[in-house]
Amino acid sequence: MAKKKPKPAPKKRARRVPPKRVVFKAPTSPPRSNGLHPGGRSTKYHQGIPAMAKAGIKLKLTDEQIAQIIGVTHRTFITWKHAHPEFLQAVTRTKEQVNEVIEASLVQRAMGYSVTAVKIFLGTETKETVNGRGQRIITRRQVPVIVPFEEHIPAEVGAIALFLHNRDPNRWRRKIEPEPPPQITPEEDEAKQRTFKALLKIVRDNAMAGGKPIFAKLPAPVVKPGGT
Repeated sequence: MAKKKPKPAPKKRARRVPPKRVVFKAPTSPPRSNGLHPGGRSTKYHQGIPAMAKAGIKLKLTDEQIAQIIGVTHRTFITWKHAHPEFLQAVTRTKEQVNEVIEASLVQRAMGYSVTAVKIFLGTETKETVNGRGQRIITRRQVPVIVPFEEHIPAEVGAIALFLHNRDPNRWRRKIEPEPPPQITPEEDEAKQRTFKALLKIVRDNAMAGGKPIFAKLPAPVVKPGGT
């Protein structure tokens, strides 16, 4: 009987080595810089910010309100003043101009002024026409009549007081200082003490007597010569 040939041993498969992954790095760029936050997010400041601040100041808005309209915090608004000279100059100069206008208006209100005003009346307009037959036709209608005139605005007491208080505060003070209390001489003080002790003794005696009226026991007032 023939022997069976042994089966060949299975060949070991070579272990596959995965290829190395090549990572391509993007070229690095220098960090961004906007003058305030190097490497951070971009600032909201742009060339139109000074004009927006000027418009807000002319509308008599505060710095907080202007910052809210621009879309930043009040702290950022203050930071821009230090970081951008053109922004600081626009805010400062516009506030000075507004103050000058208000001061001039205050002086005018304190002194009084005249303005050109108008009065409107109801008048009658007459129109004459000729029809095809040669007849005259007169039509009348009411129309407004505008009459200009000079109106005087008198001075205001409040504006006068504010103007004088700011110009000469030593002479025109709003707060009136209270007068010092009157000085009492030692003789007057001793007389008051005697009177008080006498009244106190009468009250005690009345209490001991059973609560009788004390007005009859009060000493008569002293009338000085020449007095009333």
